[in-house]
Amino acid sequence: MKKIIFSMFFVTIFISGFCVTVNDFFSDSLNGNADYELVLLNKEKYLMDYDKAMIEVTTKEDELNAENSYYSSMDSEKSDMISLYQSFLSDLFNLFTEGISLKINEMNLADASETYHNNIYLNEKKIVSDSDLRESELSLEEEQINYNASLRNYNDYLEEFSKLTSISFDEIVLNVFKPESFFVSDEEYLNNDYSLKSSKLTLEISEYVLENMSSLSSEYDLKDQEIQVKENKLNYENALKSSQEANEDYIIDLNDKYNTICINDGNLELSKYEFDDISIRYEKGSISDMDYRSSYANMLNSQNSYYSSLLDYYNTVIEYIISVGGDVSDINF
Repeated sequence: MKKIIFSMFFVTIFISGFCVTVNDFFSDSLNGNADYELVLLNKEKYLMDYDKAMIEVTTKEDELNAENSYYSSMDSEKSDMISLYQSFLSDLFNLFTEGISLKINEMNLADASETYHNNIYLNEKKIVSDSDLRESELSLEEEQINYNASLRNYNDYLEEFSKLTSISFDEIVLNVFKPESFFVSDEEYLNNDYSLKSSKLTLEISEYVLENMSSLSSEYDLKDQEIQVKENKLNYENALKSSQEANEDYIIDLNDKYNTICINDGNLELSKYEFDDISIRYEKGSISDMDYRSSYANMLNSQNSYYSSLLDYYNTVIEYIISVGGDVSDINF
């Protein structure tokens, strides 16, 4: 019986000397990126609008509104940059995960092909019925379709990746780094929470309006503005509480996700070791095809879990770093 030997592919986690990092990938992807250019143009525009508004202010309310609009724009810019970086990561990790799907479909195709050709022989010997042979033929055709679809997906992802960056996909090293190095204090987190600043200014604007209402204002208008102040005060207090808790939540979440990576990395190394051992025994004929393929599938599933946990960690790091006003390029991606 012909033995099917599957190839292995692994991501390099740590490497000495020169390598292409995810930060290099980010930098190259940002260069000339249309979405990034739009973010920069929007930033230039709202800075111009802020300067213009501050020149034209005639009342304290105008000044507060100008500042509020500025902070809202800054908060929107953060969201846009988080989405942009996370889209880059999605394009990168799609290749890793689809590469695993391709390997799994390759394995299934090889299995279906072997079953079909075995059944041809067994059918000639009258051991397998014509219907069983036809069933195995249909299974082979189905697995061929699945493999072709996976190959197309992988090539499509590769083509999209090549449009995004000039860096070769197989040169990129995925670094793992501890999160402690970029944590900030609660005070610094609050200071960079533009949504919180905007909520505070909204409260101050409503208070200013109430304090400066005309003596001719109706009782209804006065009461309505008092209610608006109370609502804005509650909204600010809730926003402040959420922001105070957010930094601690991020720290806990990032530590948990880093630990998950470490666990999955250990499982991946173990599955690689077991597959190496089984491969040697398989070539000697002491391991069945089923055990060999089971070990191979286990290794692929371990790889998939590892990539999934690493992407989850990377996405949260991006979100945290940009939220606290940090620079993504300072992180050891």
